[in-house]
Formats: sequence, structure tokens, C-alpha cells
Amino acid sequence: MSLRQQGVLCVDFGLDRMTVVGVGGQGVSGWAVRDLPPKVVRNGDPIEPAQVAELLAQAIRESGLSGVRARFTLPDEAAILRLVELPALPRRHVRRALSFIVDKEIPLPLDRISWGWDILERTDIGYRICLVAAWNDVIERITRVATDAGLQLEKLEPRSLATARALNRDRVVLFDGCSTRLQVV
Repeated sequence: MSLRQQGVLCVDFGLDRMTVVGVGGQGVSGWAVRDLPPKVVRNGDPIEPAQVAELLAQAIRESGLSGVRARFTLPDEAAILRLVELPALPRRHVRRALSFIVDKEIPLPLDRISWGWDILERTDIGYRICLVAAWNDVIERITRVATDAGLQLEKLEPRSLATARALNRDRVVLFDGCSTRLQVV
């Protein structure tokens, strides 16, 4: 079976649990939800990547999910998302123009973050772009979780953006809670 036929595993770390959803050509193929021990994930950031990877691999095995391609959510607390407008310019110049916006609009030290972008739409006057910046250390821990669990990290995006894309809506409110806390994204 090819990688494309196997589908994709979508992984989300919540406040006190991990959710894995298998998605293929026919829709959702299965899922697993696993409670996480205290202090291995903080606000969606796997601060104990080896332990989280082991729990993830175990959840995938026990639920019968298959596949190696994976998409992970990035905790919204570890990322900054901006919707920006750029005037019409050749597409090859978009990244350079965005580098100036990152320097001006993202209040984080540039040497400690990674950033990316996606053109949401081309308008009559230019581009509407989603710009995302995130802490390098969080990205490195999530990448380590994926690798140690035997997965190929295909996409990493903020939880709120992933939810909006999944629901095909510009504006989404997500409530996440556990016994001691409620988070609204």
C-alpha cells in the first residue's frame, strides 16, 4: 500500500490528553484518545518528547490506526498568527516582502523563531496571506515526538488554524477543558 493510500494521522495535544485521528480517501478511518500523565505536555507543548512519542506510538498501535504520514497541531500559545495584505507583486517577491512584515509585526526574537506563510486568496489589489511564527524549541520537540513515534511529519500548524481549515470556516471558537481548566481558542 502506498503512502498516499494509507492516509494521514492527525495528532493534537490538548490540556491533558492526546488525540489521533486517521484520515484517508474515505474520510475518518479511526481515532484514539489517550489521557496524558501530568507534566509531559504543557499547553500543547510536549515538554517530555520521548515519553509523549512512546504514548503516541502505543495509542496508534492499540487503536489499529496505520500510516506514517502525520500532521500535528502546534499549541496556539507557542505561535503567533497574523492575517496580512500585500499589494499585487510578482509571487517570487512575496517571501522577501513578508520578511519585513515578520521583523515589524512579530514581537519575538527572530533568532528563536521559525515562520511560514500561505496565500489565502488573491484579491483585486494583491494577496491575503496567513503568516505564522512559532518558537523553534516547541517545533523541535514536536518534530522529535513524530520521529521517535516512527512518523513522517508532513504539516505542523497552529491548532486554531487547523481547526478552521478542517471546518472550512474563517472564524471558529474551540473549547477545550479538563478537570482543572477551560481553554478557549
